[in-house]
Amino acid sequence: MYGRMFKGLCIAFMLVIIFLTLIYPRFMRKEQEELKGVERMKERIETEVKPRLFPFYLPWNDSTKTIISLSGLLEKPAGKYGHVYVGPDGHLYVGNKRIKFLGVNICASAAFPRKEDAEKIAARLAKFGINIVRFHHLEAPWDPFNIFDKRFKDTRHLDPEALDRLDYFIAKLKENGIYVDLNLLVSRRFT
Repeated sequence: MYGRMFKGLCIAFMLVIIFLTLIYPRFMRKEQEELKGVERMKERIETEVKPRLFPFYLPWNDSTKTIISLSGLLEKPAGKYGHVYVGPDGHLYVGNKRIKFLGVNICASAAFPRKEDAEKIAARLAKFGINIVRFHHLEAPWDPFNIFDKRFKDTRHLDPEALDRLDYFIAKLKENGIYVDLNLLVSRRFT
């Protein structure tokens, strides 16, 4: 019995030696060639590409009407033709008009902007053609500002300020033709 085990170990050892002497060096050479290629690419970026780059800044609060502004394509206010429903063909409709959504997630404390910021954010999203916002992780325990009142040590009391900010933000989104998907239970810890 030990003879067969010893023979098996010898074969395994020989296979390891074959791998290390024949296959591994080829693999390493290929990897080194790839690394040289990466280095050449880095050098090319530094010498050819970077000199042609320039800062391209998109301010977060710019909602000016320009030729590329898409806010004019949104029906304002959101929901003026009724609620969103799935038609018999499986597509989404508002009233009798088909609707397609282009949306973003807004998570945690970002869902509770100050009122002056809420107006700017809603207008900016509309400028990009965003017509739906998903509010996610409103109850995030890892975020210092969430929907729960910090005066209580539980998750059964809602923060009046957070609710006021959220309500105002949703109203501004609606004014700008943006629908809302409100996720009410994501990361809540029941206490």
